[in-house]
Amino acid sequence: SKKASEGRGEDVVPCIRCNKCHGDTTWLSFCSVNPELGIAHRLNRMIETPASKKKVAVIGGGPSGMRAAIVAAERGHDVTIYEKNGYLGGMLRHTDFASFQWPLKEFKDYLIRQVEKKGVQVLLNTEATPEIIRRKGYDAVLVALGTEPVISRVPGADAGSVWNVSNVYGNEKSLGRNVVVIGGGRGAEIGLHLSLCDHKVTVLSSGSRLVPQEGPHQGIDFKTTDSFNYILNATATGISVGKVTYRDAKGSEKSIQADSVVIFGGLKPRQEEAMKFYGSANGFFIIGDCTGNGGDVRKCNRIAFAAASRI
Repeated sequence: SKKASEGRGEDVVPCIRCNKCHGDTTWLSFCSVNPELGIAHRLNRMIETPASKKKVAVIGGGPSGMRAAIVAAERGHDVTIYEKNGYLGGMLRHTDFASFQWPLKEFKDYLIRQVEKKGVQVLLNTEATPEIIRRKGYDAVLVALGTEPVISRVPGADAGSVWNVSNVYGNEKSLGRNVVVIGGGRGAEIGLHLSLCDHKVTVLSSGSRLVPQEGPHQGIDFKTTDSFNYILNATATGISVGKVTYRDAKGSEKSIQADSVVIFGGLKPRQEEAMKFYGSANGFFIIGDCTGNGGDVRKCNRIAFAAASRI
């Protein structure tokens, strides 16, 4: 309310409707976008005031990297983000394209605004290396390299008409009319987005649910329409020109027309790549999804907050 009364509405952290603030099966409540919620009464004892101003590098401009940079800058440090792409946002970049992901887009845009307001230097289109970090003489480096798509073992997955979660957004017009998405969860979200971009989409999910069960304040409408359909308990068995074959719940082999195919088989943390930065600065932290302990906004926020608060 204080920020709103001062006309600083852009500084209010947007709610992403994750439902964590209502607690789980215990009395505990969390907030995905406010890492201090639940531990605010202990922060004075847990976090020490920096003894001196430090030169800090953050490798990766996704949500974890941006949160870490913001916290480090608030603690009085000189912070630089290295981002190999031409934009900030990391895996949340897809929210610029999928209209129904507007809560996450608002949060992503909030982080970008705060990075600018806190005076963090941002180097876009700049891929950091351990040698660069060492040569620049940073006191601490926080590595937030995120994840990469898991390589699918489905025969034909390496064909030119096959896309994944990291390259399909922004390239919707390059896909054919009939699209098959292999994988539920985030794959279903991709499918829904493509169906809103004039594609006829079928999602093949190996599970009995299209997406994990959500809280009362969440919910994306995955109703079957003329342009969006899904098949549960379906295991993809092959990809070839113009079609995808799959095994249905009864074990029968079937096929479906596919001008283009999108595969979501999970995401792999870039841990090995992150560890290459070990020793490039006295302070070394791996944060976010590349730790292998991320996976959602709340975890990535808390990991980044905790690490940056130690610098």
